Amino acid sequence: RDQRKNAAASYHSGFIMSKPTVVFVLGGPGCGKGTQCSYIVANYGFVHLSAGELLRAEMKSGSKHGAMIAEMIEAGKIVPSEVTVTLLQKAMEQSKSKRFLIDGFPRNAENNDAWTKQMIEKVQLAFVLQLHCSEETMLGRLMHRCATRRLGTAKTRSWTTRFGKPRGKPRAHRAHPPQL
Repeated sequence: RDQRKNAAASYHSGFIMSKPTVVFVLGGPGCGKGTQCSYIVANYGFVHLSAGELLRAEMKSGSKHGAMIAEMIEAGKIVPSEVTVTLLQKAMEQSKSKRFLIDGFPRNAENNDAWTKQMIEKVQLAFVLQLHCSEETMLGRLMHRCATRRLGTAKTRSWTTRFGKPRGKPRAHRAHPPQL
């Protein structure tokens, strides 16, 4: 493991790293973003920032954005991009790292535009890691999460609102990665 971290560090040592390096990790809920990020963190020394976890933490904080975020997530809607970008920026600034995996953001072109507007001069986007699996597989994993983590019916409703009930052959994930 240390050899891989050292190899990754030496690879980047040839570059001037004045800006933090960002990798976007995209894919539907339950497709394995968190699992893959855990592996990359353990083996390559990145910091994992989950847009969803940051939003949930903000909801619980009682901040001015918390109630609005809670309403939107329960309804299965996307939180305003500027709010999410600000939370990501704050988390990066509070970290001692210069290497970040951003899990679950951007989810659409508008998210990407907000990211670009606010962060283009502050970070270096290295690449986008896009994970794919069928909606049927994602919904099955999410329902398993609900059962094992006691996430409750509101979370189940937001997922079934987004995906509907699984039927027939697995379908491709509807959301397309933004053009970066």
